[in-house]
Amino acid sequence: MKVSIIATNNLPNRNMGRFPAAELPAIAKKLVGVAAIVDHEAEYEEQWGTVVEARVERAEPTPEQLEAYPDVLRTEGLQNVVAVVQSKTQIEIVPDVGDHASITTAYTDLVCPGCTCEYRDADRCKKAWEALSTLGYLERAGVQDIYEISLVAVPAVPDAIVTNVEP
Repeated sequence: MKVSIIATNNLPNRNMGRFPAAELPAIAKKLVGVAAIVDHEAEYEEQWGTVVEARVERAEPTPEQLEAYPDVLRTEGLQNVVAVVQSKTQIEIVPDVGDHASITTAYTDLVCPGCTCEYRDADRCKKAWEALSTLGYLERAGVQDIYEISLVAVPAVPDAIVTNVEP
């Protein structure tokens, strides 16, 4: 069976961070071959599938997204990373977990949006915490690795969800 999942997008998430659109192709590339598990808890042997394809797709933002993130959507539009997970067995949506998704990533930089200072480090940049309090997020950059994709009850990215299941 194949399961299509919006793994992440370029909008701010519940963890006060976002991946700019320029980072999404690297995320899609690194997702291929990653284990699909449940609730970030399972060991590798307990994976229910493997990401066999991932791509960046443009999408139409909702009115709520347009109101919440006008600057991001005006400059980048809405872009989703869609992962296709291949599973040898029929998966069932796990009670209390649901059909939302989350990825665990490693990245090198956390910076204020549009920052051009030499630090590339929110702890040392004088404008970063001002940006966080004004905009509500910082930008993640320098994607190094994707550890897994999980089905979860409450995703960091509100739009990260299973979109299609093919037997």
